[in-house]
Amino acid sequence: MTYTRFQHPGKDIFLIDMRGERTYPFSELVSKWFEKYIKQWKKIALLTTKKWFATWTICKDCGFVPRCKRCDIAVSIHKDDGWRSFWLCHICKTQYDYPSQCQSCGWHDTQTYGVGSQQLAEQIQATYGIHSVLVDSSYANSPNKIRQLTEQLQTAQIVIWTSLLSTPPKDISFDIVIVMHADASLHVPDFQSNWNCFNSLYTIIHKHTAPTYLVQSYVPEHKALQYACQQDLQGMQTYELQRRKTNDYPPYTQMCVLLYKHEIEKRLYGSTNKLYQELLFLQEQYELKDVQIYTTPPLVYKVWWKYRYNIILKGPWLRQFMDVAYSKLRMRSRGFKVDWEPQKLL
Repeated sequence: MTYTRFQHPGKDIFLIDMRGERTYPFSELVSKWFEKYIKQWKKIALLTTKKWFATWTICKDCGFVPRCKRCDIAVSIHKDDGWRSFWLCHICKTQYDYPSQCQSCGWHDTQTYGVGSQQLAEQIQATYGIHSVLVDSSYANSPNKIRQLTEQLQTAQIVIWTSLLSTPPKDISFDIVIVMHADASLHVPDFQSNWNCFNSLYTIIHKHTAPTYLVQSYVPEHKALQYACQQDLQGMQTYELQRRKTNDYPPYTQMCVLLYKHEIEKRLYGSTNKLYQELLFLQEQYELKDVQIYTTPPLVYKVWWKYRYNIILKGPWLRQFMDVAYSKLRMRSRGFKVDWEPQKLL
């Protein structure tokens, strides 16, 4: 049981190293506090980034991972109001029946990974016999549901939430806040991931009034988590700006992303490569050696049957170059979407 303790006026924060833990999803420290607070009938809040039962499924015999037919993403396991399992694509929202055996080899033994809010609620019910209130967009998408949810929050001992309670509801406070996957957004390949991770955890600790916070992470030494637990906004801003300057990211350079989509994968490669070569020719013609141009697929390669590919441009004076390239190369008529100064690269 390894953790770092951060103390602030009225708040005690424990940043827990999950790498040495033998139990999942709760660390030894979280389990001890959890059992103690249940017996004392104190109000417990658990934050998880996953609002489903499990993130994905794998066959233990052949390694097959079920994926959406329309999108290049593994389908997640959800449960309906009757707790019957089904698969759901989080991109196109297509539902699939949950089979009793592997669709590839017919094997009956599969393994699920990634504990979501529904699975947490199920485990707590089975272990402690306590019903948890789930809070996410699907439970608060109408005035009637919001009213019912607000009434439940008043009396519930255990609340499991995603992002809707980052700002605590009026007149409701918790005795302890447990953050299950504090480092989840750090593993997203995007230049904003460090800041997003910090901002999420910083906001939770800053806005909630709970006296105790238990934060679970597999990379507790990461600066984003350290600064968030220290409640050091200025320190994180300084660190993040230096990191972006070193790696040549905004605001120290200009950036533009050109996205192309097509149902035929070969056509996708051909069109993207042709524009890429034309951009390189223009770059050489205008002698803009500081402009970086490269191609890469997005994190989700296919959405709604269409394959996707990016051309990313970075560098000083990029706006002038893009104004010329946009008109000369007719990007819009060729089907390219231009995202100037993108907020993310996904």
